[in-house]
Amino acid sequence: MINTKTINTSELSISGVPINNVICIGSTSTLTVQENASSNSVDATWNYNSNIVHIEKVFMYHTYMAKLVPISVGITNVTATYNGKQISFNLEVDKNEIYISPANHKKPYIKPDGKTWYTTSQWNEKKNMEIVANHLKSYLDNYWVHVFLTNHTTDQGEYYGRPEEARDWMFDSNNALYLALHSNAGAGGSTNTRGSTGYYNHNGDIQPLALSLVNAVDAILPGGTNRATPTIAGNYSSGTPTYAGNLGELRVPEEYNIASVLIENGFHDNPSQAAFLISNQQLLAETIGTVLVNYFNIPHR
Repeated sequence: MINTKTINTSELSISGVPINNVICIGSTSTLTVQENASSNSVDATWNYNSNIVHIEKVFMYHTYMAKLVPISVGITNVTATYNGKQISFNLEVDKNEIYISPANHKKPYIKPDGKTWYTTSQWNEKKNMEIVANHLKSYLDNYWVHVFLTNHTTDQGEYYGRPEEARDWMFDSNNALYLALHSNAGAGGSTNTRGSTGYYNHNGDIQPLALSLVNAVDAILPGGTNRATPTIAGNYSSGTPTYAGNLGELRVPEEYNIASVLIENGFHDNPSQAAFLISNQQLLAETIGTVLVNYFNIPHR
């Protein structure tokens, strides 16, 4: 059931309009029209672009309803007419929606000498992943996909409140992805530990997406990867995760029926990879964006 709203004029109202006037292919919405002087639904005539949506009128539960089904991506005006009165709204049909959650902890990046560290006000994981996330949103805005980039911060922990924000923003979690962007640590200034790791939960068949993201990022990182195979870790189920502790950005979205992937983009305490992450945010974002567009088969606007 997608989140909906009611719109009004002085004469008519429509309930069941998708929140944000956006709906994804695969979702449906039920529209009802009422005269404002009456609580009864009326048998309105609908006008719309039939190449983008289809509206099928039904009479059930003693009321008139119209089932709205998105067919292809695009924008259409939907107008209901009854007894010479009209009410309308614009509707955008997208393919999937993506909630982007950049890291929220200020772990410093190492300098190229491999011995000293940037101050947190210079370069840290939160700052850099937020830059990558902004580039990623700009890239995805060129495609028929609904994107939300969080600016939700909290002193309670790195992710608290974000899965709830994603749940409240998404109108259909079956067509949605929660994407967490991080960089890793553990190299300790060494070049011997390098590469990316992807984590995923059990909502949807997204293990191939996590693997594709890891492989794409590793292909552009200096030194590539020496991570042990398989490159995908963190096969989670509801409750206690089976690997690497309790990653809330996977576990909590799963509780809300949201598919979630967390990618650790290289090591920010590996000197060469830290330098790359600082200097190539747009390239990293476009690499991730290309994988998402291809995986979900999202058309260009």
